[in-house]
Amino acid sequence: RQPPYPSHYVDGRLRAYLQGAPIENPEQHNLRALVSLFNIPVTLATVWALAWSLFPLVRRRETAWATALLFGLGTIAWHYAGTFFSEPLATLLNVLAFGTVVRCARIQHSGLTVLAGGLAGLAVTAHLSAVLFAPAWVWILACHGSGDDSERMPATRALLIWCLGFCGVLAL
Repeated sequence: RQPPYPSHYVDGRLRAYLQGAPIENPEQHNLRALVSLFNIPVTLATVWALAWSLFPLVRRRETAWATALLFGLGTIAWHYAGTFFSEPLATLLNVLAFGTVVRCARIQHSGLTVLAGGLAGLAVTAHLSAVLFAPAWVWILACHGSGDDSERMPATRALLIWCLGFCGVLAL
C-alpha cells in the first residue's frame, strides 16, 4: 500500500507527484512546512549557544564564532527533522547544557550545576537520544570538579547537584 503523499521512500510516488499527480492529503505537508519554519530561530539560537559554550574552552572569540558558524551553515542535521523539530530543539538544549557544564565546572556555583542538569533533562524530554550525552556531562563535572583549586566544586557534590536538576526535570 502506497501513502497518499509524495515520498522518496516509496517507489514511484515522488515521480508520480512530479508528473502531476495530486496530493491526496496536503494538511500533513502544510503542517510540516509551517513547523519547519521554527527550525530557523532554533538553529540561530544553537549557533549562538555553541559560540557561548566554546569561548571558555578556546579563549578566542573569533575561533568560537567561526566554529559555531561552520556548524550553522554546514549542518545537514535539520532537513530530516520530523514534525515538531525535536532533534534541533534537543541539540539546542544539549549545547546549552554543555556550555553551562563548562562554566560551572570551573567555578563553585551550585545554581549553574542544577541548571546544567535541568537543561540536559529538558533535552532528553525533547528527544530520547539526548540521554546519550549525559555520561559526557557527568564526566566533565567529575574531571573538572576534582583537583586542588579552591574555586572548584568537589566532584561528588557537583555530580549530586547535577543529578538533582537532571532527575528533577525527568520526574516532571
